[in-house]
Amino acid sequence: MLTTIERTTGYDWCMFHLVGHSLGAHVCGIAGENIAHGKIGRITGLDPALPLFSSNITGRLDSTDATFVDIIHTCGGYLGYYQPCGHVDFYPNGGTFIQPGCGWDIGTCSHTRSYMFFTESIRTKIGFYARQCNSWSDYKKGHCKGSVEDMILMGEHVNTSARGKYYLMTASSKPYALGRYFPQPKHDTFPSSRGQLRGHLRTYRKYVNSVLIKEAKRIGYKMALLSNTVYSWFWQARAQE
Repeated sequence: MLTTIERTTGYDWCMFHLVGHSLGAHVCGIAGENIAHGKIGRITGLDPALPLFSSNITGRLDSTDATFVDIIHTCGGYLGYYQPCGHVDFYPNGGTFIQPGCGWDIGTCSHTRSYMFFTESIRTKIGFYARQCNSWSDYKKGHCKGSVEDMILMGEHVNTSARGKYYLMTASSKPYALGRYFPQPKHDTFPSSRGQLRGHLRTYRKYVNSVLIKEAKRIGYKMALLSNTVYSWFWQARAQE
């Protein structure tokens, strides 16, 4: 079929972009694997299927099947293939099930999130920005390479020069994209002095106050202000001990 399209349209293989979900991702890979002359420009694998597929690259999607292969993992290790199999592999919310917002999930919800993310990536204005990292655990701790300027887009508008594993978080419901959000490094040790402790308490109080203000808009200012008063009294007493 692809050969017929190529011959009738006159387009070169490098202009083709194949997108496949689950088993369809491997079908795209097999198509690219069997092109006799030239190479498909891009293949996007949306949570490529895991069952019946092994580490053997023959008969499944891998980075040799196109000039550029990008993968979005959302149910890795269960219904989806978890190991990297493209030039760049994206792991939203860790790339495994259960994806945020899926609730009690037997895998189907998490598996389908891959094409939901890709579909939204075509027109979203804030984008699915991902950060290169060694693991999901390192990403959550903020221990990743580079800075916010080094984040790249996942999905339709990915940088085709990107290589490696990238992680990101998404919202639990539409719209899923969170823009350039990523976790910040946390303090690895307990404050070593009373001054440091007071400093951390002041920072935490600012955060809690912001939460209380948002809560006040939802449940009414009286309860939130009362909570703020009790909170302030408690930490002032602790800091003076």
